[in-house]
Amino acid sequence: MTTSGDNNHGFWRTFRLEILQGPSDWVSQSAYDDPDEGTTQLSCLLQAISNTDAWEKISSLTSSTCGDVFWEAYDRPNSLDLATMENAFNNLGTLDVKVLNVSEQARFQISIGHLARFLNLATELTSLALCFQDPEIEDSTTYCNLHPDFRDLLHNVQWPKVQHLTLSTATKGMSLIRFLKNQASSLRHLEFGTYSLTWHGTWAGVIQELPRVLSLDRFDFFERSE
Repeated sequence: MTTSGDNNHGFWRTFRLEILQGPSDWVSQSAYDDPDEGTTQLSCLLQAISNTDAWEKISSLTSSTCGDVFWEAYDRPNSLDLATMENAFNNLGTLDVKVLNVSEQARFQISIGHLARFLNLATELTSLALCFQDPEIEDSTTYCNLHPDFRDLLHNVQWPKVQHLTLSTATKGMSLIRFLKNQASSLRHLEFGTYSLTWHGTWAGVIQELPRVLSLDRFDFFERSE
């Protein structure tokens, strides 16, 4: 998770006195021996942001997790703990969420359900990037057989101010269109990153449908597979 600035930034000079941690204290590493490593720390950071006036000052948040994601919070699995984190998303204008290596179907469904709960409160978002991938699974059909389609789980989530949306995952064509329809009133820039369609739908069909459901100023289409 990253935010702007270091320990000398105006926000962190004050907030670090409360949580005893700041960007200059964080360590970034590409591999973790323990899939739960960082869960407690990230959960505590979200709670600290949510339960102080810090949430009113933080407008951008980036999260990249591997394995069990922090909002699942296995060490504190009750809904009260989730409620103590929710305000952290209320004032965000920019959110970048990446979830990798979620290999168990039940855990994936729980974590996406919790993420949807947070995203429903992020009504100030203007830019959102969502990435759900398992690098160990190359076949998109296998991925979708293991995981419920996250667009089905997020089908009721709407962001009334979102203008820029970046998506990277495997999904079904019609599920993708239904998801995008919910953002049609404000969405102007759509970006597909590493993306696969499986089961029902083709890229030709999806792209043909986009002008019927969205009024885009820009559409970026990067790496993809059928």
